[in-house]
Amino acid sequence: FVITDFDMPGMNGIELCRRLHEVAPRLKIVLASGSGIANEAGARQCGFCGFLPKPFPAAELFRTIEAAGVLHATSASN
Repeated sequence: FVITDFDMPGMNGIELCRRLHEVAPRLKIVLASGSGIANEAGARQCGFCGFLPKPFPAAELFRTIEAAGVLHATSASN
């Protein structure tokens, strides 16, 4: 599981996503961005499993990675 920003020096998040999927096609990658050009639909079209608009609260991070299937809700009952 990877969370990456869109804007990075030398390579953007879309290129990183593409390269990671070349070596690990099932890897779940979430795009985090404060850029107005990035959104959920665009991120999914580029191969991301989710999108986090920055800044985001911890609860939104949790919901996003849970929705991606990385975290699974657990029951408190025994």
